[in-house]
Amino acid sequence: MKKAFFLSLLFFVSCGVKTYLLNNGHTKAPVKPLIDLNIENFDSNLNKAIDTNCIYEQFNQNYKVLFRLDNHIETNIYAVLKFYPNGHFNKFYLHRERNQLLKKENFDPSYSGYRGYYNKKDGEIRFNLYAPVTQEREIGKLSGILNIQGDTIYVVTDCYKEAEIFIKRKIPNELLDFKAKW
Repeated sequence: MKKAFFLSLLFFVSCGVKTYLLNNGHTKAPVKPLIDLNIENFDSNLNKAIDTNCIYEQFNQNYKVLFRLDNHIETNIYAVLKFYPNGHFNKFYLHRERNQLLKKENFDPSYSGYRGYYNKKDGEIRFNLYAPVTQEREIGKLSGILNIQGDTIYVVTDCYKEAEIFIKRKIPNELLDFKAKW
């Protein structure tokens, strides 16, 4: 039984996505991610619903406050989404106590962030995100739905079903002056 478990674990880990380290020295990005959202035919009408000139910050549903402003949490790390006009997006993680939100490098996709794609598929806005999927931080593909309601995006990953909430926030354009080149 143990042998079968270790063989299956080895198979799972060895079949992970090939990655390289970004410039921050610890975030991994896929060398060549597989895209199954037909991104070359990106529906540019989605740019009317998703503001690509701002970020979307993670909202704490328990305390009804942005994670950036939450004094109840045990961790000082929170997520931010940045969408690009070509159907790409990044999920960045920022440290509240370091005031990282105001540093340009933290929004540079070559420096940090997990890479994703979004597009309309079967009448829904679907996404694929290449991010850690194991406790060992192996990179894999997470897929799900983006539900946009005004300045709020509900992110429902297929395997979790509970929505994460992100609220739009305008920050200086010079912090977001990057292109998605993956």
